[in-house]
Amino acid sequence: MAPTVRPKLNEGASAILLDPDGLSFCNCATTSRTFEIRGRLCLFGVGREGNESFLDCIVREVHAEIGYYLPPERFQPIACWTGPDYPFPDSTFHGEVFLARNVPVESLIISEGSLKMTLPPSFIQS
Repeated sequence: MAPTVRPKLNEGASAILLDPDGLSFCNCATTSRTFEIRGRLCLFGVGREGNESFLDCIVREVHAEIGYYLPPERFQPIACWTGPDYPFPDSTFHGEVFLARNVPVESLIISEGSLKMTLPPSFIQS
């Protein structure tokens, strides 16, 4: 079987989601197709597809992962990073992180993993 060829630049987007009380929540991974992350807390997110923007990427993936549509204007860009793509030697990763507030936890249907409440409200400044 031929080894999988990975691109030298991988790109993705992730999001921190806050409920109406300002508590953040994330996904507790139960599976991973790429590398071992089971049981670890993960931000919602995924790699970009084709020519989609980072914002389009996170809107698509958050909707897929939580079963609740948040329109693009609900996401605020808060960080980006470019550096080594640790699971894939000789590759670089560029990621953008977004923040969405007032996400109604009671309306979510988690498609992968399980929902975990995490950071206290004081951690993320308004």
